[in-house]
This record gives sequence, structure tokens and C-alpha cells, in this order.
Amino acid sequence: MIQEWLQFLPQNAGNGGLTLAIVGSLIGAGIWLLGARYSRMILTLATVLLGAVIGMHLPEWLGWNVSGAGPAVGGALILGITGYAISAMWVGIGFGMILASWAALACWIALRNGTEWTWPAIDANTTIVSYSTALWQGMPPGVVRIMPFACGAAMVSGLAMMIMWPKFSTVLCWSLTGATMLAAMGVAAVNFGQPQWLAKVPSPIWAQASILGAVVSLGALVQWKLSPRPAGAKAGKKKPKDDHDD
Repeated sequence: MIQEWLQFLPQNAGNGGLTLAIVGSLIGAGIWLLGARYSRMILTLATVLLGAVIGMHLPEWLGWNVSGAGPAVGGALILGITGYAISAMWVGIGFGMILASWAALACWIALRNGTEWTWPAIDANTTIVSYSTALWQGMPPGVVRIMPFACGAAMVSGLAMMIMWPKFSTVLCWSLTGATMLAAMGVAAVNFGQPQWLAKVPSPIWAQASILGAVVSLGALVQWKLSPRPAGAKAGKKKPKDDHDD
């Protein structure tokens, strides 16, 4: 997995890329251990930021001749409220997205058939749509055929698990997200700073997957112990009998 991930990294990231990778690793470590405990807080902040970004660019996308400040405030308010009020929905979406990301990587590893990853060129006329189209067209035929189904199944699985087992799915979602960030950004930081250290990492994919699985399991166990108890658990305690009761 590490070898495939290295293909996606820029060759000359410089000090800025190294700093970004280190900061991302630290954030991933925090999410890996404490994400479930502060899930609602993190999701509220994330949805506020997402709403502000969408609102800021919405006039440009729709061709409105207005400032993006107003839509940014409105988007931050609306999505921020949903992040706080229905955080479970966002956890399910995030869980599905992280599972879909791993499904996409698995399809690339299994079906790329020796194809090397190349990033499309960017020029003044490049848009998000055109760049995404160029990325998709550069995929090997086997990946293009299977990846949509694999990612769709992973997304549905994440949402379904959140509905059936909310606490377990929340803990697993944050542990997997944090471990993914820690692994991806950690490998990037080592590659940018001390690439010779990567030679000490076990090369078989099964060994790397086993280490990642152990890390995710450890994070999930820690978060299960640290996550807040449901309100119903506290309500289940017996109320002390009043001395004045008959």
C-alpha cells in the first residue's frame, strides 16, 4: 500500500509540504484517539467551515454578480446547525466516505495492471469538472469498470452500519479516519524528510494491512472507553428513595 501511495505524492514538496504532512499526522493522531469523544464538536466546526467555503464560491459557480460573504455566512450557519443537531448523519456520511476511499485504493492496487499514476496537467482553463474528467479518463479500464460499484457498496455499508450500530460505527469511523490520516501523512512526512526510513517498513501488502488493522483496532478500543455514555445509561440508575416517602 505504501508503494502505491508514494505514487500520488509530489516529488518536490519542499519545507511547506513537509510541514503540512507533519501537522496532518498530528491531527490524525488526535482523531485516532479522541475523535469519538469530541465527535459533535469536531463535526460542528467542520460543517461550519464547509458551509462557509461552499457559500463563498456559490455566486461564482452560479454566475451571480454578488459578494460571497453573505452566502458564506448563511452556508456556515445552516450546515453548522446540521453538524450539531444531526451529527450522527454526518458520521455516517464520513464513515461511508472513508470506506469508499479504501475501496478505491484497493481497486487501484488490484486492477491497475502495472499502470503508473500520473497527475493531469493544470493550465489557466482547467476547471474542477475538466480536471476530474481527465483523472477518470486516465484510469485503467479494470479500475474504471469496478471502482464505482466498490465505492458505492462501501458508502452504503458505512451508512447502514451507522443506522444499526451507532456507537460502534462512530468509534470505528473516527479510529479509521485518524489511522488513515496518520498513516498517509506520516508516510508523506517521512518521504519528504527521511525517505531512507521507508526501507524499514515491511513490503508485503498483507503485513502493512495487518499493522493498519491493529492500529485501527487499538484506536477503536481506546475511543470506546473514552466516548461519552449514552443518556439512557445514566437514566437507568435507580433513584434514591426519599426518606419522607410513605
